[in-house]
Amino acid sequence: MTYFKPTHATKRFPGIRWKIRYGNYQGIQTFAINEAQKALQAFTSYTIDINKAIADQSIEEIADGDNLLIIGTPKENPLINMLLEKTNTILPEHKEAYYLNSQPAPWNSKQSIIMIAATTATGVLYGVEDFNTRILGADILVDDPLQIKLPDIFPSFTYSETPKITHRGIWTWGYAIYDYKCFLDNMARLRMNMLTIWNDCPPINMPQVIDYAHNRGIKIVLGFPWGWGMDLDLTNKDDQQKLKQYVINTYEKEYSNLQHDGVYFQTLTETNKKLINSQPRAKVVCELVNDISKTLLEHNPSLDIQFGLHATSIMEDFHHLESLDKRVSITWEDAGVIPYAYDVLTTKGSPENNTGLNHLNTVEATINYSKKIASLRNGCNFSMVAKGFAKIRWGSEFEHHQSFILGERSESFMKLRKDKEQASWQKKNGLWFANYEKASRFYQEILSINPDNMNVTALIEDGLFERKIEPCVALFANILWNPNIEKNDLMIYTNSAYLNGCI
Repeated sequence: MTYFKPTHATKRFPGIRWKIRYGNYQGIQTFAINEAQKALQAFTSYTIDINKAIADQSIEEIADGDNLLIIGTPKENPLINMLLEKTNTILPEHKEAYYLNSQPAPWNSKQSIIMIAATTATGVLYGVEDFNTRILGADILVDDPLQIKLPDIFPSFTYSETPKITHRGIWTWGYAIYDYKCFLDNMARLRMNMLTIWNDCPPINMPQVIDYAHNRGIKIVLGFPWGWGMDLDLTNKDDQQKLKQYVINTYEKEYSNLQHDGVYFQTLTETNKKLINSQPRAKVVCELVNDISKTLLEHNPSLDIQFGLHATSIMEDFHHLESLDKRVSITWEDAGVIPYAYDVLTTKGSPENNTGLNHLNTVEATINYSKKIASLRNGCNFSMVAKGFAKIRWGSEFEHHQSFILGERSESFMKLRKDKEQASWQKKNGLWFANYEKASRFYQEILSINPDNMNVTALIEDGLFERKIEPCVALFANILWNPNIEKNDLMIYTNSAYLNGCI
């Protein structure tokens, strides 16, 4: 019997190769390492050598004549520690911050050592996604479309990034997510960390969706109505108690056993009528929410409660909300034009209401009003839903649902629907690129008065985000990461070949 042994004496593909050395291949970092490998492998014909970093060899010995991409945290990757100590570098401390560095190898200027380092797994993931977007998807690409390869000598660079806005994400009805895995993957690629999913009742696969999201550094907030869509008189004590009991029972029965990161609700504020039975709607709703939230929090003291509030229903009556329980955050909608408006620069086109905002129909008025509500409750965050992207078809397709499976639709269905959606997306892309500076300024102004723990989710539903990251969504995500980003950088990163699915 003849035995064959593998031989490494010859290589079909000559030259300096790339190796990846990681510190941890579990949880969030599993996805991070997979993303790094997938993007780097797109440029090479050989199979990249990927292995766990070890401490008993020098970086030169591990490289062994090749380039090294070193990924991880200093606690888990000894090579990160070696590089940080040699360069006297201190990593940014924010839980989502990261550090990217590329330098020629000290022993051979033709070899490169690239480090993607952070203090947390989420920071590692965001560092990888930035490297894929900024470097592989833009900076190192050559003009010849037939030459998809890495440069012989990799450019030197150093970047240290920390997000300016704490929570950055998407708001959507759950049934309009057709592939939850690709949806969440694309969110992670945009360094988004919160998904608010509204359902009539939780999907049967919600535990799996939540687990998948958490392994991409994404929080899941589950939305359900506190009176929205119900025939109630919120000034009537009996109706108030019925609603309270409904909310408590619904949460305990359908949501308390899920490993979610918070709940989102709307009550009767999706209107332009500021009074309920001659009482200010803001006052009535505030008292109702305080009463229900108090009971919920007695049983679930760490519960994050987000109150979705349409500004059209209260306008200048917002002072009534000063007494809202500070453990409840307000998520504002419909408070002017960009970034609140469906049509970006007008208050028309809203499926909910298109009146009541006449005095907020300019960028200046929108910013001024938002600064008032952002500073309304001292010590509380500012949260909002941004619009101007895809929305569900309320008039032709929407209906309430029973229990269902979220995000497991066929490829053929998604392709057909995406093809039909694309023309609408092109219009939205144009509007956002023409007006993005107004959104950047909006967030700069809000951060100047309330910089802590801002929460922004973009309404992106039924737009097949899972199939493609549209340029306007990439643009918005980059603005949320840093509203002060330079224009040239913003344009380059937004149109990265990586985010556009070209590599």
